[in-house]
Amino acid sequence: MPRFLTWSTNAFPLWAVALSALALVQPAWFTWFSGPWIVWGLAIIMLGMGLTLTFEDFRAVGHMPKAVALGLVQRVQLGLPLVSVVVIALICASIIGSSSAAIQGAAPRLLGAVAGLHLGGFALGSVVARLAGIDRTAARTVSIEVGMQNSGLGVVLARRHFTDPLTAVPCAISSVFHSVIGSTLAGWWRWCDRPRD
Repeated sequence: MPRFLTWSTNAFPLWAVALSALALVQPAWFTWFSGPWIVWGLAIIMLGMGLTLTFEDFRAVGHMPKAVALGLVQRVQLGLPLVSVVVIALICASIIGSSSAAIQGAAPRLLGAVAGLHLGGFALGSVVARLAGIDRTAARTVSIEVGMQNSGLGVVLARRHFTDPLTAVPCAISSVFHSVIGSTLAGWWRWCDRPRD
């Protein structure tokens, strides 16, 4: 069971892409997950993130204050961990499904803007960290921290404070993009650092 849970969590980008793509053609399968469901889903995700932290995690922050400070300075929001695979994917699919016609009409511009935001964030985090003299491993952490934004929270805030439901769409697409890019980078770095025979 632990191996299946690890695999399911690591496969989050696949879940998010698959459900979001399905939501474009079958919106009704996902639009039921809206309103209070999204708020409660986000609350469960944040609680899950907090429950996974240990005292050692907080102590580790003290050992790399420069990297932590750079990550915080380059960020506007807190990071979104991949702790609740299904809930995050449902939030994305619900928002995308409820706006499928608008998304399909503006796909190139919308996807380009979201991709540029996250690719720029990952690159900026890495470059600034390396220029500041931070070692490669910590620079990678800063890159992930800057490139991955709290899109789930963005969805909730957009839905709550703007009358146009389309304001939440970039956040939902953003969640899929940063998860795919972040997971791809993590896998690439793991592959690059593997022991050579």
